[in-house]
Amino acid sequence: ISGYRLRMNDQKRHSVAAFKSLNFRVCAVGDSYNDTSMLGEANQGILFKPSANVIKDFPQFPVVNDHTALRTRVEAFLTAG
Repeated sequence: ISGYRLRMNDQKRHSVAAFKSLNFRVCAVGDSYNDTSMLGEANQGILFKPSANVIKDFPQFPVVNDHTALRTRVEAFLTAG
């Protein structure tokens, strides 16, 4: 790919903030450092199969390692709302 240019810095976090500004509750799921600002902006941030370093550096986010556990977390978020 040539000529690629990032349109916006921290676009994931801005997207979550935009949904929240429309009065949506947001549950975000990510796996690495590039997702952590989005997870922090969300009402609920969840790490999915992250590396050990990410787990260590971001202990504030719950960690799930399979789709069943992820579904449980998302369903809990949806029913808590």
